[in-house]
Amino acid sequence: SENLKRTSMARSRLLILGLVLQLAATLAPAQVIATKQHQVRIVTVLSGLEHPWALAFLPDGRMLVTERPGRMRVIDRGGKLDPVPIAVCRVSTHKARVACLM
Repeated sequence: SENLKRTSMARSRLLILGLVLQLAATLAPAQVIATKQHQVRIVTVLSGLEHPWALAFLPDGRMLVTERPGRMRVIDRGGKLDPVPIAVCRVSTHKARVACLM
């Protein structure tokens, strides 16, 4: 039960971070959006991604980011995007691509 709560919280944080990264790519730097419960400050931390889809934190501080077209990219601890994808998921349907990227 406790592990389930932690897993759920971790997924929620990743989802929020992913949404923030995606929104940051389309909004002006340092915008503040007010919700009913919080104010969220959106800052562009990285550009050059095409539709960031999911991300995961590695133990060494790097991040893996998948892009909707099927690429998996690495962001180093300093926030620099490796220009060469570490993997590419080549599938023909959107449903298969989503499964591949998750």
